[in-house]
Amino acid sequence: MPKNKMRGIDMKKLIFLLVSALLFVGLLTGCNGVTTPEATPQKADLQISITPNPVPYIENWGWEATITISVKNNVGVTINKEEVKVYGVNDPNSVVTEATLNTQQLEDIFGTVYISPNSSFDVEFYWSDDSPASKIVYTLYGVDDNGNSIEATLTVNLESKE
Repeated sequence: MPKNKMRGIDMKKLIFLLVSALLFVGLLTGCNGVTTPEATPQKADLQISITPNPVPYIENWGWEATITISVKNNVGVTINKEEVKVYGVNDPNSVVTEATLNTQQLEDIFGTVYISPNSSFDVEFYWSDDSPASKIVYTLYGVDDNGNSIEATLTVNLESKE
């Protein structure tokens, strides 16, 4: 009797049948014990910048610049709140005014509260000569397309009037 035959059954066929049966059972049971790692959803990269910074003073006018709000990756963001803190000239570490803007107010200012993936928009910044400040801190809060809470902060430094 040849070595690869066992009582009329070819060994290659037997191995093939056993492997096929194991694969079939594995598919039916969902291969419990074999796990694949789940990918963590990407978080949006929300950024705020201002040009120029520090913002120069314009005589008898105030301070003007351009704020750019952008998403630097493939996940969009819906902004739902902005906090603004204004710091005094005499004490640059002291908050003299605070404000919180809601979604409707932000939509009125920006024209939209959704920032698409890999996009940006500009907002003109103006601060009145009548309300001198040393700096203004803006913090945007939102939720990205994957449900992550997002936050970005910008510190606007205002040059002295003198």
